[in-house]
Amino acid sequence: MKYRFVIILLSILILSSCEFANNSYQPDLDKWEKYKWILNKKLRNNINSGYTEYKKDASFNFIRYNESNQLVIWELKNHNYVSIDSIQFYENKNLTNFVFHPGITFNAKGFLQTSVRNNSDLNIDLHLNLDSDSKIYEYINKDKVKGIIGKVSQMSLSDETGYHQVLFDFPIRSYNVATLFFKRDDSFFILILFPDDGLVKDKLKDLNLPELNE
Repeated sequence: MKYRFVIILLSILILSSCEFANNSYQPDLDKWEKYKWILNKKLRNNINSGYTEYKKDASFNFIRYNESNQLVIWELKNHNYVSIDSIQFYENKNLTNFVFHPGITFNAKGFLQTSVRNNSDLNIDLHLNLDSDSKIYEYINKDKVKGIIGKVSQMSLSDETGYHQVLFDFPIRSYNVATLFFKRDDSFFILILFPDDGLVKDKLKDLNLPELNE
């Protein structure tokens, strides 16, 4: 009986460890290279640096190209039932009450700190919320791409009930940002483009997204 209990306990621990590994992001210095296709061909050799945080069904990538342009590429796999059309955008939201523990922060000491709650569900209807120091300048609403251009200090992703799951924070200064949502096959992508010179609309042509020109 004692041995059976030990075997059951070990089985539970092994299953829990596997589940934790599948749901925990791990760093990698090279996986971001598979996402170079999101940049136009002429820019793919002008990437200065990149890194990835990944898990079984998601990959968060940060790329710096042409010296002064930063691009986040977040792929969420098996999210083929996310509705791009259902994404809503809101300004003047209070984001000071965001609590992500337990969770993880990507790029904790960098330009764009991204805090993600464990077990966050981005399959459901999403809202992009901007704080009171941020401002939407323009909406992007194409056939397969939806997003905004604006000045951002902080923004969050929440569900339709207002439950915040992800917080994007520019801790040093606000940036002019393009935040885009689109789908490919069974994956859902979030792009955040923020150039140092602030001319973000001009940089949309750097992206290999034909839908932006439709």
